[in-house]
Amino acid sequence: EHLIQLIERSLTEGVNVAYVKSNYPEGKFPFPYDKLCSKPPGTDFYLIDKIGGFERQVKIFSKSDHDPFANPDLRKYIEKNCIQNLVVAGVTITSCIFETVKSAVQIPGLMVIVPEDCVSYRKEKGPDARAILAMYTSPQELGVLVVNSGNIHYRTS
Repeated sequence: EHLIQLIERSLTEGVNVAYVKSNYPEGKFPFPYDKLCSKPPGTDFYLIDKIGGFERQVKIFSKSDHDPFANPDLRKYIEKNCIQNLVVAGVTITSCIFETVKSAVQIPGLMVIVPEDCVSYRKEKGPDARAILAMYTSPQELGVLVVNSGNIHYRTS
């Protein structure tokens, strides 16, 4: 419920917003997840494509792996736009979000912000998800900040 609000607020504030759409080949995952995101690219926009101005204001990247940085254009976009803070939200923290954060912290000078109320996970993965969030909040995890989405404030220049 908070993810749509975060996207809408981000678009209103005029910050760079990028969306990574999953485009997995059918059968990439074992049953019962074998049909996950295997439809034509873009069909996974079913919730957020109703946000006013979404397609005009958002840079869209495609991925065929859990880690969206497997698409080199994403890192190029971050570097070209001198992005210093990357808010990572979506599905699921135990796979895609985890892999995204792992790659994003490798970009020098980039702070990765994970809004804990804008990430999800399957119910049976609850302990793993809580462990990942706890790891991100530990002092040893440099370059990652876990916050509530309501505490994200934008400053554009």
